[in-house]
Amino acid sequence: MFTNPLFVYAISFIFANDGMASIFARVFYFAFGAVAPVAAQILDLVNKDTIAVGQVLQAYFVYVPVYNLNMGYIRIINRSVLELIKKLKKGSL
Repeated sequence: MFTNPLFVYAISFIFANDGMASIFARVFYFAFGAVAPVAAQILDLVNKDTIAVGQVLQAYFVYVPVYNLNMGYIRIINRSVLELIKKLKKGSL
C-alpha cells in the first residue's frame, strides 16, 4: 500500500504540488522506518513505565509496513547479537 509512487500520488491531492507530497512521504518513511523502531527498542529497555508506553505505540505502529520491515531487521540483528553473546559466555568463540 505504501509503495512510494502510489503513496505520493494518493497524498498529492492533499498538498499543493507533487514535490511537497514526495517530501512528506520521505519524512513519513524516515519517521516510521528509522526513528520509530529504534525508539520502540529503547523504550523496551528502560523501565516498566516506558515498556508500557512502547507497547502502546507498537500497537499503533504495527499498521505501517515500513515500520514492520525495519522492526524485522532489528529483531534479526538482535538474535545474532544474542547468539554471539551466548558463544562468548561459553568461551567457544
